[in-house]
Amino acid sequence: MNFLKDLFGDKQLSFDELVKAVEAYNQANKDNQIKIANLASGEYVSKEKYDAKEKELTKANEQLTTLNNTVKTFEGEKTDLDTKLKDMEKQYKKEMKDMQEGFAKEKAINDWFSQNKTKHPDLLKSKFDMEKISVDGDKVIGIDEQGKALLEQYKDLFIPVIRGNDPINPPQGFKAAGFEDLVQNADNMSAEEVAAQFAELESK
Repeated sequence: MNFLKDLFGDKQLSFDELVKAVEAYNQANKDNQIKIANLASGEYVSKEKYDAKEKELTKANEQLTTLNNTVKTFEGEKTDLDTKLKDMEKQYKKEMKDMQEGFAKEKAINDWFSQNKTKHPDLLKSKFDMEKISVDGDKVIGIDEQGKALLEQYKDLFIPVIRGNDPINPPQGFKAAGFEDLVQNADNMSAEEVAAQFAELESK
């Protein structure tokens, strides 16, 4: 409050003298000036400006509240979206695994039937229980066991495998040494070849 002492000194001042004293003080103290306001009108720090600023701050606060609520809603929706994406990814991986295992099982069954010929492959394929067939890496487990049971239960539907040594075909340009040699190799020769060599042997 030292600035009042600088204004009034030790005497009373009239309004005009006070105004002059304030002006002189302000000229001497440009960084710490005195402003006179009419307090009776309630406008010290302008009431209108104060009211306008208060409304502005209130509106800004409402906008901030709305923004915070929007962020919370978005975060909630983002969490739901992340959960749905993870569930979809998990489901996709499961379906891909099931599909790959299904292909592996089908191929293993087809390979088994390529080694075990049957008159009705489609009928017998349906007899395989897929639930009892599993896939472990590159291995398909459970085919041989079920295939063996099918061979026993439906043996009449399978084409028997004729095993034995392959017949020895006579070499190209074969010439029979005699009638006995010709008879032994006749099954692997054409009728024309047999007749020709028979005639040749007979002429000797």
